[in-house]
Amino acid sequence: MNFDNSKAALAVQGVCKVLSKWKCSDQVKAELLGFVSEEELKQVISNPDDHIFTTEQVERMSYVLNIYRSLHTIFSQSKQADEWVNKPNAAKTFGGQSALGLMKGGALSDLALVSNYLKSLF
Repeated sequence: MNFDNSKAALAVQGVCKVLSKWKCSDQVKAELLGFVSEEELKQVISNPDDHIFTTEQVERMSYVLNIYRSLHTIFSQSKQADEWVNKPNAAKTFGGQSALGLMKGGALSDLALVSNYLKSLF
């Protein structure tokens, strides 16, 4: 994957705002975005231009933004879209846990699974 690091630097703050809407702690944000620690994420947010993003970090940010966009396409109310990730889900994909619970598994494939599930709904 080829990407522009400066665009990733611009995106990271927006992605963190999305994760805040989903009520994620800084530790969960760091885990979902592929940072080693909460401290590393805070450092990146305060000075994103100095960070060299990995391909996986860019992919993770992309999945978060795709999930957010899909939810706001499916639901007409922003509150409903933003709360969906925290609600238990009976769909086979989630096995009763929330989408965020699944994504907290930490694997890139968990983010992909949620993103693909939502895309399949429209």
